[in-house]
Amino acid sequence: RHADRFAGFSVQESRRREPVAVAPDGPTVAAALVGAVRRTDAVRLHDQRKQADELRRLRRKGTRTRAEEELMKELVREVYQPEEVYGGAGIEGYFDPELRGRNGYRERKGLGDRRGLRARSEWALPPVDGQDLTLTIDLDLQRAAEEVLERPEGDPDPAERDQAWLETPVGAIALVTVRGDVLAAASVPRVITPAREAYADAPGRRWRERAIVRERTLTIPDFQPLGSVFKPFVALWALDRFGHDPAEVWSCAALPDGRAGWVDLHCWRPWGHGDVDLAGALRGSCNAYFARLGELYTDEEYRRLLAAFGFGEPTGVKSFGRRPGLPENTASHVLRRNLTQADRRKAANGLAVIEGTPLQLARATVALATGRLPELRLVRAVGERDVPSRSRPVDFAPEHLERVRAALRAVVAERGGTAHGKGLDEASLGFSFAAKTGSADLGVPIQGVEHGTRKHTWVSGWFPAREPQAVLVVFVYDTTVTSSHSAVWVARQFLARPEVGEWLRTRGGVQ
Repeated sequence: RHADRFAGFSVQESRRREPVAVAPDGPTVAAALVGAVRRTDAVRLHDQRKQADELRRLRRKGTRTRAEEELMKELVREVYQPEEVYGGAGIEGYFDPELRGRNGYRERKGLGDRRGLRARSEWALPPVDGQDLTLTIDLDLQRAAEEVLERPEGDPDPAERDQAWLETPVGAIALVTVRGDVLAAASVPRVITPAREAYADAPGRRWRERAIVRERTLTIPDFQPLGSVFKPFVALWALDRFGHDPAEVWSCAALPDGRAGWVDLHCWRPWGHGDVDLAGALRGSCNAYFARLGELYTDEEYRRLLAAFGFGEPTGVKSFGRRPGLPENTASHVLRRNLTQADRRKAANGLAVIEGTPLQLARATVALATGRLPELRLVRAVGERDVPSRSRPVDFAPEHLERVRAALRAVVAERGGTAHGKGLDEASLGFSFAAKTGSADLGVPIQGVEHGTRKHTWVSGWFPAREPQAVLVVFVYDTTVTSSHSAVWVARQFLARPEVGEWLRTRGGVQ
């Protein structure tokens, strides 16, 4: 406004790169997933010095090719803007080429350098802004998931809850649409919580993980078996690929040591399930039944089953191929070794042999609910360009898919279901939910509990149960109680949030 008062000064636009959604009194929403930007570090300074040396060499040349002229322009962009931020991790790191843009510059020469000066237009380039990313993450649902994980509710019965986990939770919630859009990917802890001295000698892994902020829906920090949430996939493959009779009844009865099971694998229910068919085994999550079913599988059958549902492969969120940033563990090591009969019994129960991430499980559950396996998306659009939504069919007979789906509806709706009577029914939520619970022992004993071991627990399912719109996966890391007393209650707490009902009414297509 007063250029005459400030001769020699000029005004220039300032460009900043920052996430839009920032919590007013805490870390950025989805902080571990979004990642962060960094200023120039030692590695980048080393690169800039090399670039500056190359720029000086080109300038000293009397005659330059057109390619060298263009290279000089790019080098000037990098060398003369050392303060530019760049993506260091997460989405910020993976999509850095799209977000960062390119610096502009204008180079002028003094009167003493005018001899032989080329046209000034060759030495001025405007900046190119980075492109905006439109994420699939729903802010309301993401905040709700983070709040639930930070203040989780356990089983109402104090004798059936892990109070230590409720006070210092570690775990994740993933919510995905049936098209594959990731609506929420929440992890705890969100801030570092050093282990208290009182827990220094405590068994388990959680005290170490409380001191680490990491993205947990895409990663496997250590041994992460899926447990019984893997059983529906085993059941479907057996029905469709080698003609297993769903009406055949097998016994879940006492072994020589007095506990129920099959051969060397105990059922979670010490007194057993008695005689049970496939539907009952899914509804009650009978380990003995699935141990026996697992013996029918060959190594190749297991590998083909995993491939059909996307286990052991990327989920699709890294839609631009291999790049740094956004770490994703695929558990591709699963079933590379030859299996013993004991391994086959464990694999059918999702134990020891089978590992995966919450988003891998969510993707596979979409396929179970809809018959199509999607590539998951975290980014809906880059600038004005949409990131396409892709999926592939899973080739199973409709009647076999429906038989498994009906069993998972019964897990919540019928007596004997492992998620029955936990507040996940339609009367409690306002919509129906089909689900599978799962607990996977970690081999670390629980002090003072006979035969008890620490475990990861899971819930995976979709809602509404007959017209799927979204899939929910809850992962509870290292607890002392089963899924029915841990992950199920976290799932209930999240699904009962008003944000979920609002999404279902306004964007999920359910009136």
